[in-house]
Amino acid sequence: MADSGPASSCRRDPAPPASSGPNENEPRSPGASDHQLFEGAAHVELIPLQSDRSQTELQRAYQEIKQSEGRLRKIIDTIPTLAWCSSPDGTGEFWNRRWHDYTGLSPEAARGWGWQDAIHPEDLKEITEKWRGFLASGQPGEVEGRLRRFDGTYRWFLFRAEPLRDESGKILNWYGTDTDIEDLKQHAYELRRITDAIPQAIVVQQPDGTPIYANQVALEYTGLTLEDVHAGFSRRYSIRTIWSGYEKCSRQHSLRGNRSKSNNGYSGRTATIAGF
Repeated sequence: MADSGPASSCRRDPAPPASSGPNENEPRSPGASDHQLFEGAAHVELIPLQSDRSQTELQRAYQEIKQSEGRLRKIIDTIPTLAWCSSPDGTGEFWNRRWHDYTGLSPEAARGWGWQDAIHPEDLKEITEKWRGFLASGQPGEVEGRLRRFDGTYRWFLFRAEPLRDESGKILNWYGTDTDIEDLKQHAYELRRITDAIPQAIVVQQPDGTPIYANQVALEYTGLTLEDVHAGFSRRYSIRTIWSGYEKCSRQHSLRGNRSKSNNGYSGRTATIAGF
């Protein structure tokens, strides 16, 4: 009889029990929770991409601003006059190279309201009040005053200011120029000296008839000052009244001062210089 071997070699392993649930290896359709998971994962992946994109756009915009600012500064530096820029509230932001070279003030010293150190003390109040008036009205304007040079010399300047607005009308910045008018002031002084020596009343008028200057003879007769003339003395005296009154007075009396006289006292002739 042949030997059948050990009994264990003929025993079979029992079959695994049948599973009651789905087979994990079998394909299945994604459910609602799976879609939420996918959307969340996609959003998380987009965050660094959007962040990188935002950083890139910000850097690009910053570079464009810096380049624009650099171009603007270069343009302002090449303007053959003293130029500057301020914020909407009037505090100074920057001045061109010519301004710094002329005044001797550094950007740090001039920034804010430090530029006032270069204004003549006697003109500072009027210039500051006019400047604040421009800011309050939002309208361009101009004012005269003396500006100190780096060597301590003061010269007369015409300060002009103009607002820069956006499309909605909001003021973004103020830009201005400072123009040397010292020579014009000297010429005006010489003109006054010459006209004051003429023995007849002389009034200088704007094209619209507004008086802007009267010589000493006219001032002595009316009792006005040059400040009154600049303020518009036509509110108190019309040109016709001045002429008729002066001619009547010149026939009867001589005015103060050592002036050329006719047989009737002062010459009754009058003159106006219009169009200045």
